[in-house]
Amino acid sequence: QTDAYGTFLAYGDCLVLVTRVTTASSSNVRQIRIYYRTTADPNQTAPIRYYEGNDYGASGTATTLQTLLNAIDLNGHPTLSGSREIVQRARGRLIAGSTTDCRPIFSTEAPTASPANECVSLNVEIINGSSVNNLLSSSSFNYTISPRK
Repeated sequence: QTDAYGTFLAYGDCLVLVTRVTTASSSNVRQIRIYYRTTADPNQTAPIRYYEGNDYGASGTATTLQTLLNAIDLNGHPTLSGSREIVQRARGRLIAGSTTDCRPIFSTEAPTASPANECVSLNVEIINGSSVNNLLSSSSFNYTISPRK
C-alpha cells in the first residue's frame, strides 16, 4: 500500500520474527520472537510486550508455523505466560494532520519481500506519566533483519 510515507508491504502492532534452520520458507522453525501491543486499536495507548518461544535447536521443529502461532494465541491471552512488558504505555505516531488517528507501530518498507533481507520500520510514541502533562518520547527507527548462522 502506498501513502504519503512511502510503500508498505505490511504493517500492524505485532511483529513476529521467525528463525528457521535454513532460509527456505519450508524449513523447520528454530525459534519465534514476538513484539506486540496488547490492543488491536491503533488509536489506543497500550503496553508493548515481548514473547520468546522455545529454542528448538539446530534441527528445529517440523511443526508448521501456523500451528505454532495458533498455539501462542496472543489475541486470547495478551499477557501470555513467559511474555514480559517492555514499555508500559505506547501508541503509533499520529497520522499527519490528525490529532487522534495513529499509525500501527511496525511496517515494512522494502520494495519487495525477501526471506534473507527485509527492512522493518518502528514508528512509536512512548508515553511517560499518567496525567494531562504526559511526557512524550517519539522516535522512528529502521532495522534491517538479516539471517544469522
